[in-house]
Amino acid sequence: MIEKVNPSHPDKVADRIAGAIVDLAYAAEADPKIAVEVLIGHGVCHAIIETTA
Repeated sequence: MIEKVNPSHPDKVADRIAGAIVDLAYAAEADPKIAVEVLIGHGVCHAIIETTA
């Protein structure tokens, strides 16, 4: 089964935000340890980040 999701779907937006945060960590350090979880729903966005950068 193939699932197609609109680019403005909250899951896709959360993925793009998390990817941008990871990119920033790699711009700050050569080999950062990083974990990112972005939660979007009901008009609220939470970013949970643990990193060495």
